[in-house]
Amino acid sequence: MKFYLMLTLSLLTGNLVAQKASKIVVDKSCDCLNNEKTAVKNYDEFMGLIVKCVSPNLGDNLQELKTEFGITEKDLMKSMEMIGEKIGEQMVYDCPKFAEMTMKLLGEDKEFQDLAIEELSNENSGSERLADDGTISSIDAASFPCQLSIQTEGGETINVLWLDEITIDQTYVENPSKLKGKKIQFVYEMRKLYDPKLKKYVSKKVLLEMNF
Repeated sequence: MKFYLMLTLSLLTGNLVAQKASKIVVDKSCDCLNNEKTAVKNYDEFMGLIVKCVSPNLGDNLQELKTEFGITEKDLMKSMEMIGEKIGEQMVYDCPKFAEMTMKLLGEDKEFQDLAIEELSNENSGSERLADDGTISSIDAASFPCQLSIQTEGGETINVLWLDEITIDQTYVENPSKLKGKKIQFVYEMRKLYDPKLKKYVSKKVLLEMNF
């Protein structure tokens, strides 16, 4: 169900694409949908309307959307799919007309509709990917896990744990200290991790991606 809904937006992202850029896209697209008086009877008509109302707005905001959503994926199609999912989710919740048409397209069965919304809710409840730029000011690689302190361009210090495998030159894997002073673009998320010293779960920032 969620796949069907998200696919609608993902198929458009060759031209589609985040006040926030995502809000601009959602608001303008929703206004266009609200001005359309013709009832949507099938999938082809729905797709035609989405292309008309959403594509132009997304096409103007590709880079802003990638920055807002923390998308650093190099592959165009993969990044477009990720953007399509994000915009699709926002429109379901922030544009009643879009949600109404989508639910009608999915069918009139109430249980089926509830399951679709439940899946979307579960997707939104996951950890949010955050992105920033900065300079690595220090590295604590003496113990596990390795921790990087990053001074952002806004003057904030962000400490992230290097737990996951990331795409990076093997030189830095073998000698993390060489990262000190490097200017980077990085993506991270908040995770609940168990701290045996405190004997409880604590929220920590975990590094997901790093680009120079």
